[in-house]
Amino acid sequence: MRREITAALVILVSSVCSAQRLLPNSYIEKATPTVKALVAHVKNNPTVMDRYVRHFQMTPDEVIRFISSLKVGRLKQDTYFKVWNVPVATGELRQRTLLFKKGERFFFDSNGTPLIAVVCGNPIIRTDEADIPRLAPAVSGPLEGIVVELPGVAPVQTEINLLQPETPAPAPDVIAPPRPPNAVPLLGLLPALFFGINNGGGGGTIPEPSTIVMMGAGCAFLIGRARRRSR
Repeated sequence: MRREITAALVILVSSVCSAQRLLPNSYIEKATPTVKALVAHVKNNPTVMDRYVRHFQMTPDEVIRFISSLKVGRLKQDTYFKVWNVPVATGELRQRTLLFKKGERFFFDSNGTPLIAVVCGNPIIRTDEADIPRLAPAVSGPLEGIVVELPGVAPVQTEINLLQPETPAPAPDVIAPPRPPNAVPLLGLLPALFFGINNGGGGGTIPEPSTIVMMGAGCAFLIGRARRRSR
């Protein structure tokens, strides 16, 4: 009888102590010190399952497989984490920075990265896709801003080949048509021509000056007409 009472008291005290260790706004509603206990609690509590489903953007089956792949370990040093939490009244998923002491127990993945705090079941990661978790930064000591230096980008140089203007080929020489002889010098030769003809005959009649002028004008008209036709 005493043994039964003692065992019942031990169980009751353990349950009370476990319940007292849960932090406010915890994802879980009772202590889950092992992976097996966490899996069973999530399976049997729809409210807890809903929190993990919404947080990790997974289906219930994916949540169970994900949690089942974890293992329990302890922190090697004091570390600040951005921890997610969920108020019972609103169910809203929020985030705040907390300091976890060296030796604090976490659920770790196969790479040794802490993912979920054992004390509250609250994750320190958030994922948008089920198979690509995005880890929250974990730093030791005071939180400081993280400066990311981007590599310098060399300016892009664009070479433009300007086309040189081509020198136009010389125009072919235009061959001008031959110009007809000027009629003026020929007019001056008419008197001598007539005088030569008359002198050659010996004793001929000398033509009147008006006749010579009319003949010269007629010759000039004929020469001008020939020039116009040649054009």
